[in-house]
Amino acid sequence: MDAEVISAPVVYEGRVYAATFGGMMIAFDAASGDVIEARRAQATAAPTIVDGALYFSRREDEGNESFERIVRSALDDEGAAQTERRPTQGKPNDPPAAQTARRRARYLRTDFQDSTVYATESQAHDAANGFSAGAPAAANAGVARSLIGRGTVQGLQEFQGSWVLGFGDANLVTMGDALVAYDRASGRERWVVSLPGDLARSGGALGAPPAAAGEHVVVPTLSGEVLVVTRGGEVARRLQAGAPLRTQAVVHEGWIYVGTSDGQLVGLDTGDASLTGWSTWAGGSARTGHGR
Repeated sequence: MDAEVISAPVVYEGRVYAATFGGMMIAFDAASGDVIEARRAQATAAPTIVDGALYFSRREDEGNESFERIVRSALDDEGAAQTERRPTQGKPNDPPAAQTARRRARYLRTDFQDSTVYATESQAHDAANGFSAGAPAAANAGVARSLIGRGTVQGLQEFQGSWVLGFGDANLVTMGDALVAYDRASGRERWVVSLPGDLARSGGALGAPPAAAGEHVVVPTLSGEVLVVTRGGEVARRLQAGAPLRTQAVVHEGWIYVGTSDGQLVGLDTGDASLTGWSTWAGGSARTGHGR
């Protein structure tokens, strides 16, 4: 492949879908590993499949500005993306349909991320782990920097990006400094929860991808707060983990587990057993919104 895989692949109807740090969206045969479809998509997160369609975030540039939006590709009964057929010789394959309005995404730019605390910390961690000269050449970190603004080993390993969560009839996604809910049918924005912190100073993102937990979603934030958010976009609870958080939570029978940026595993007992259903990182099939 052109670069490393972002976060994790998705398996659906005998196919494996993966996005790379080179922006490719690739479908493999799950049994043989053969590449079935591959397309330059400027994908900035792993894909999610919900209700027979593939969703992912895409970077778009205009002049000196960068933006991000969620795009959608319908799948047929065999799991093939209807807008992603293998192209005939010399003809490009069709791009997926834009599903939402685009949001400004300064956090995907190298000139934004390079001046942040996160960039300095990531370089120091890399040096301490034998990567003072940068990521291995095989990782092709240069294309990652061009796509998401990061190129350190640490920055790529913990990058999850704007990873879509199917939640009821909405798609939820953390985009830089906000948790955003989109109506799945229309793509219209339903609500936005601003996340605490100073993204321009801190770097990375201010929140991790949401985890579904009953009637709520759980969002760890860089400020150390864990937000419990209702379906309507209200912050029902704010829990303190005591350290910065950059990766997704696990939620099981009222307990929220988070890994902190300074190497701790923290368990928060909410006392509410209805907060459950996300018992592993990435949530398994729960990410589709069906909880299977």
